[in-house]
Amino acid sequence: MSTAEDLVESYVRFNLATEKAEMLDYLSKYGYAVIKNVASSQEIEQGIDHLWDFMDNLPDNKCKRTDSSTWGDSDWYPAPRNGILNAMGTGQSRFAWQARLFPQVKETFAAVWETEDLITSFDGVNVFRPWVNEQSWKTRGSWWHVDQNGYFEDRRQRISVQGFVAYTSASEMTGGFCVLAGSHKQFTEMSLRNELSYMEGNYLKADDIILNESGFEKRLVCCEAGDLVIWDSRTVHCNTPGKDSERDKQDPSSLLRACAYVCMTPLAWATPETLQARRTAFLHNESTTHWPHIFVSSGGKACAHYLPTNSLTVLDEESSAKGRGSTTFTQGISISQRLLIDGNIAPDSYATLVYNYIESSLGSGCNVS
Repeated sequence: MSTAEDLVESYVRFNLATEKAEMLDYLSKYGYAVIKNVASSQEIEQGIDHLWDFMDNLPDNKCKRTDSSTWGDSDWYPAPRNGILNAMGTGQSRFAWQARLFPQVKETFAAVWETEDLITSFDGVNVFRPWVNEQSWKTRGSWWHVDQNGYFEDRRQRISVQGFVAYTSASEMTGGFCVLAGSHKQFTEMSLRNELSYMEGNYLKADDIILNESGFEKRLVCCEAGDLVIWDSRTVHCNTPGKDSERDKQDPSSLLRACAYVCMTPLAWATPETLQARRTAFLHNESTTHWPHIFVSSGGKACAHYLPTNSLTVLDEESSAKGRGSTTFTQGISISQRLLIDGNIAPDSYATLVYNYIESSLGSGCNVS
């Protein structure tokens, strides 16, 4: 089993404003890239608060932010083996939406797809607990896979670039995201070797040939809190725990890893049926997989008693303008957010949609209305 002990650490980070071309070249060559400082330290602190607010209000929750002794497996919602939490409305939480609305996040995906008309996934989050005092909290590594299925000819090109906003730094101490650098170049061959690839799913396990005989380097992708990490869905990847030799550096009272997944693809790729399903998912606090333009629900609809009910009621231009200058519509959803749901705002209307909690909980740096 691969752990951080077996991985080469990658510290390459790009400034989107000055190194966009270099970032895109790196993504094409290695299948992943890190964009530095898409969120400020204040926004990161706010996001961690949103994450804990969400987890603290889950049904029958017994985990308390201020008491790490309550973070045991029986009461911990993220999957203990890999840290993923995508059910129970996570994809519509304040934490998840904050990450999607950082301007540089959309700018990055716009650079990848060469269009600003994008929609976002309603994806989940990833959380590692500190295991310095509890070895059983250590996540597992080596679940190498891809999230695209090259058995089908129309899925062999780049049609999905996944990502996450890091709310904690990633290093050999914390563990985190890892890739088989450049493996997207043998994606089709690997897909065709997979005996289950004829099925419709897009999750394929990596095989021994690509892992051990291809010559691709296994890398731990290091980043800072506030960075955006993206990767081509054809690139073999997983996450991994940190090094045993570094465990004593962990803070037993703080999350070891926290990130919000985000994936954006062109609006033009989504069918009317998909856009309608996305609107319904938003209304019912429903999460999806990482695919924005292919609707795949993940985790079902959330329970109404712990997440607010959303609204897609459109306000006219006059009401919207008044709302931006007063407290009348302080709960209103931003134009940026509605565009990422279904693109359904006429460019000359500046309409705002009522949504009962997101705008008021996100900082001014995330809400463009």
